[in-house]
Amino acid sequence: MATYERTSTDPTRNRTVSGSEAKREAGKDKKEALKEQAAQKGHEMKEEAEEKARTKFEEGKQYGERNLESTARALRDAAGALKEDDQEAMARYTEWAAGQVDSVAGYFRDRSVDDVLKDVRYMARENPGMVLGGALMAGFLAARFLKASEPMRA
Repeated sequence: MATYERTSTDPTRNRTVSGSEAKREAGKDKKEALKEQAAQKGHEMKEEAEEKARTKFEEGKQYGERNLESTARALRDAAGALKEDDQEAMARYTEWAAGQVDSVAGYFRDRSVDDVLKDVRYMARENPGMVLGGALMAGFLAARFLKASEPMRA
């Protein structure tokens, strides 16, 4: 069965298209449709993954903020105990450390996830060694914290 389509050189003239050419054209259309569906599905999956990652990062940010605040309180308590033991110099350093930890907790409290990620990207571009060292230190501290915590009982 022959179908007719306009030629590109003369739109007023029809050209006969054989059955195999029509099938080929239909196959191309089907491939294009599948390609579009795959692209759409990939886009949806990417958005879903980004949302999950954002949620996890927000949870981690809040968890870290709480831990930093409790660490600052513990340092202040230690500074008070050092003052009672007449160790003023160590108490001052401990108070200073508590203030620094508090300022980091405040940074996380006052910033959105997007702001934190933007700052990390900027810092990584400007000082990659510092970011790598910070990540290494954070890993050691996390491992030490987990090792020191009580094991979970079933």
